[in-house]
Amino acid sequence: PGVAVLSRAALALTLAARGGRGAMSRRGGGGDIEIGAAERENDDMSAALHDHVATLRNITQGLSDEAESQNRLLDSMGSSMDGVGGLLGRAQDKFKAVFHNFRGESKRNLYTVAAIVSVGLLLWLAVRR
Repeated sequence: PGVAVLSRAALALTLAARGGRGAMSRRGGGGDIEIGAAERENDDMSAALHDHVATLRNITQGLSDEAESQNRLLDSMGSSMDGVGGLLGRAQDKFKAVFHNFRGESKRNLYTVAAIVSVGLLLWLAVRR
């Protein structure tokens, strides 16, 4: 209501500035019709503006919701990656312990793993042909 009153007052001032045609209903004649038509047009344009603002508000709310959803997804992915990074770090530490300690049993384990991989590769190639 406050916006409509302000808009109508601005409309009346604009019409008065144009030479007084239909400035207020005091003059009578065609002035009342001009103001009524201008007010209806103003009301229609205000309603259209309200619809556009509501549409933009819905779009921005949707964008905000999507951004929050993607941030939550990225946070959960980061936590998962941290867990995988810790697991890979521990596996890397174990491999370092095996490969840097070539005394006795570790060296034998390395040869055993190499033999198993070689036999598996040969069997795979044989079955493939």
